[in-house]
Amino acid sequence: VPSHDRGVFEELIVKDLVFGLYIGIIIVMAIYNLFIYISVRDRSYLYYVSYIVFVGLTQVVLQGYGFKYLWPNSVWLVMQSTFLVPLFNGWTAILFVKNFLNTKENYKKGDIILNVIFIFYTICLVLSLLEEFYWAQNLVQVTAMVGSVLTIHIAYEIGKRGYRPAIYFLIAWSIFLLSIVVFVLRNFNLLPYNDFTYYALQIGSATQELYPNIVYSDFVTHGDNVSNKGVRLLPPARSNIILPINGDAIVTGK
Repeated sequence: VPSHDRGVFEELIVKDLVFGLYIGIIIVMAIYNLFIYISVRDRSYLYYVSYIVFVGLTQVVLQGYGFKYLWPNSVWLVMQSTFLVPLFNGWTAILFVKNFLNTKENYKKGDIILNVIFIFYTICLVLSLLEEFYWAQNLVQVTAMVGSVLTIHIAYEIGKRGYRPAIYFLIAWSIFLLSIVVFVLRNFNLLPYNDFTYYALQIGSATQELYPNIVYSDFVTHGDNVSNKGVRLLPPARSNIILPINGDAIVTGK
């Protein structure tokens, strides 16, 4: 085998191994949070699980594994999935952010901004149904980039007002949201195509999936309104459900 071909083959193996590790993280985090949802029945976790699934599917599509393994015989899905899956990813992310940060009560202007971003994602869907694929593809990327920056701003504004979960959210999501900006700028040829820009979105999303659970655990362990028999998994303003360490769910009054 020529050395050049062998080098390409080895590079593809490394790429598959890295992606396999990434998808493994996504699956574990999705199952973990799904079990929490089943235990406490809080829709925040359902939004988060949906978001995690579409984050993983977005990478599957962008890396070409969707066509290779999931829908090899569907030309329609090959054409549509590159912006439909990121579109659903954006929708579920907005639903989770609005619910977790409680934007309707904590920052009404931010809640309106997120609603506008949601509408722009919907416009992307309309464009795709009209088979305006070029405009749909570009708009979904621009919406994701602008939405990422605005989400960081919203979390910062809410954090300044004393809502502690927003600070933890800001730390956990900043790396991921900035990786989206890097990814989009690379696609528009405003950043070079290299290993960093290629893997930026995978690194950012994998970090975002792992870090929130660590941060939330720290919050519920040392934060306010924590029972000495268990820990609160959601911010006090959003839930009155406590999940004890032994796994039995207890619902307390406000």
